Amino acid sequence: PLGPPVQGGQQISSSELDILLSWSAGGTPRADEKTFVFGSIQGVTSPTYDGPPAEWTAGAPDRQVAMGAPHTVPAGTIEDEQSFVLSTGLTKPTWIKAVDLLPGTRSMVRHAVISTEDGQVLAVWTPGREVIAAPSGAAFLLAPGAKLNLRIRYRKNWQDEQTDKSDRSTIGLYVTEAPL
Repeated sequence: PLGPPVQGGQQISSSELDILLSWSAGGTPRADEKTFVFGSIQGVTSPTYDGPPAEWTAGAPDRQVAMGAPHTVPAGTIEDEQSFVLSTGLTKPTWIKAVDLLPGTRSMVRHAVISTEDGQVLAVWTPGREVIAAPSGAAFLLAPGAKLNLRIRYRKNWQDEQTDKSDRSTIGLYVTEAPL
């Protein structure tokens, strides 16, 4: 049990605390309607979290750019942060109005920053947040053959700490006409 006792309160175990922290870090998504016993609290909705929805939050993107190969967070490693360079495969100048991320392993991807080769940030992604499009009449220009930098912070939940977990996330690009 953690911490000093609180008058009239109940202590929770380390694993119960990690469940709550994982749920909270994931944007506190609503779980299914099944109830369970959490510690000795009965009838609480389960905080089990598998990650953000397995779909694009702004609908299907115009172009998908997947990581070249999966990244594995090894057994015994709880947190990891990695950078990847992804080729867009663009053959002509392309205006981008919004960028999204579809995590390959939803329960483990906690945060991502997507930027251009020169460091211009296109999107900061966290679970449960909607895609933020550029204001009307604005867009980012990506050149032919442009590459994107993807920096992902991973964190396993307590059930997966002692197993290898791999991720192969995909960036979604939403295209627009040349801005005004």
